[in-house]
Amino acid sequence: MKRRSILSGLAVGAGLGVATPMMAQTARVLRLITDLPDDGARLADRFALVTDGRIQLEITVVEPSSAVDLRKIVSNGSQDMYLSSEGNFIAEEPALALFAAMPNGMAPNELEAWVYTAGGADVWNSFGLDSKIKNYLAGDTGPMPIWSREPISTVEGVGGPIASVGSGLKLLEKLGVPSMSLMNTDDVTSAFGVEGIPAYEMVKRGLHQAFPYVYAPSAGLPNSSISLGVNTDVLADMDEAEISLLEKCVTAHNGQVRTQAAYLNAKAYAEISQDITIATSAPAFWDAQVAAAEGVIKDIEVLDEKRLKAVEAYIYFLKDVAGWSDIGEASYFASRKRVLSDVL
Repeated sequence: MKRRSILSGLAVGAGLGVATPMMAQTARVLRLITDLPDDGARLADRFALVTDGRIQLEITVVEPSSAVDLRKIVSNGSQDMYLSSEGNFIAEEPALALFAAMPNGMAPNELEAWVYTAGGADVWNSFGLDSKIKNYLAGDTGPMPIWSREPISTVEGVGGPIASVGSGLKLLEKLGVPSMSLMNTDDVTSAFGVEGIPAYEMVKRGLHQAFPYVYAPSAGLPNSSISLGVNTDVLADMDEAEISLLEKCVTAHNGQVRTQAAYLNAKAYAEISQDITIATSAPAFWDAQVAAAEGVIKDIEVLDEKRLKAVEAYIYFLKDVAGWSDIGEASYFASRKRVLSDVL
């Protein structure tokens, strides 16, 4: 476990004039634990800049394999906040999968709409009451295709384990496909396929050369949501202005991560487009994924009434927003693709 202090004049740089010595003396220092060091540092920079040093973050970085413990660490007060994927905590609370990547579920903008405006935040935070945690969306690197060594047309054609994360692993289990957790290994060279690594990271690590077939859509990881979980005792000790600043910082950070990921993924694709094969998932493989996804969400709703209601709220909004997504985005994207293919 590594600790990195992000205080005035250190992470943000003296040139930005983030905090005067007087501000630093009276600053509220919040302890953040994360398995995402770059995102943590970027969030700390934003807090220091936007709050003029009033709120500063002290960051503790853990290895991805330890991310499963972050929610408990914040719950017991050992840390004030965590920055991670809710998919890391589904063994502790399966319903948290609804706010990460639920197989065949909401895309990033749909999840944002549910959480920000349609009651999703209330459902989410109802699962934090006992653990004293309030959650916020804090980034999303987008839907994840499957990168494979060889072509895939059926489930039976998957020639080895697929590396994935969170509920993506649950989906693979339902499919009867062997899997390996990306959170527990940096070495995916023995895998047949990979999902859960952004395109820009695949290129950075040279993995696109080993996994040149890219299958989309994939039902496993329709988004890659990151969340900030804050201990409610910490929030209770903050005044309204501080809470407002915190929420504004996190909301802005969420948007920045989303847009930057879109740019970096597009840039990465442009670099390797001649070296990979983009393939549409075969109907048999897609249908099998969808059927398995139904089993994943069914495992949550059968647990008890509270989780059933959470799933119902999720599906109710998903059906509503999916109808508009088809009209407002999917149809436009399909038509635009035909035009672009003629001019590019």
